[in-house]
Amino acid sequence: MTRPTMPTLLRLLAAAALLAGASLAAQAQASANPSPQAGTEGAPVFASPEQARQAIEAVQVETDKVERAYQAERSACFRKFLTTACLDSATDRRRATLTRLRDTEVAAQAWLRRDKATRRDEALAQRRADDERDARDREQEIKTREAALERKRLASEQRQREGTK
Repeated sequence: MTRPTMPTLLRLLAAAALLAGASLAAQAQASANPSPQAGTEGAPVFASPEQARQAIEAVQVETDKVERAYQAERSACFRKFLTTACLDSATDRRRATLTRLRDTEVAAQAWLRRDKATRRDEALAQRRADDERDARDREQEIKTREAALERKRLASEQRQREGTK
C-alpha cells in the first residue's frame, strides 16, 4: 500500500471543500434570500409563479453541482485506505443535501399547482358570471321582443276592428 502523495491529498481536500462549499452556498443563499419565506411547516412560501419557477431552476443547478462534487469526492475516496467509510460519508452528505433540495423543489411545484388551480377556479367563476349575465340579457331581450310582438298583435287587432266597422 502506498501512501497518498501531496497532490492526491490536495485534490481530495479540494473535492471535499467543493462539496462543503456548494452545500454552504446553498444554505447561505436560502437564508439570504428572503423572498421564499419559511411557512408553518418549514417549507418555503412563494409570492409569485416566477419565484417558484426560479426556485425550481436553482434547485436543478444546485443538484448538478452536488452531483459533480459527489463524483469528485467519490473518485477521491477510491484512493483512500478506508474507501467504504469515505464513500458512506460522501453518500450521506449527498443524500442530505439532495433531500433538502428536493423539499424545496416539491414545495415550489406544489405552489405552482395550487396557483394554477386557483387561476382555473377564478376563470371558471368569471365564465359562470358571464354566462349568467348573458342569460339574463337574453331573457330580457326575449321579454322585450314578446312585448313588441304583443303590441303589434294588439295594434293589428285594433286596425281590423276599425276596418270592419
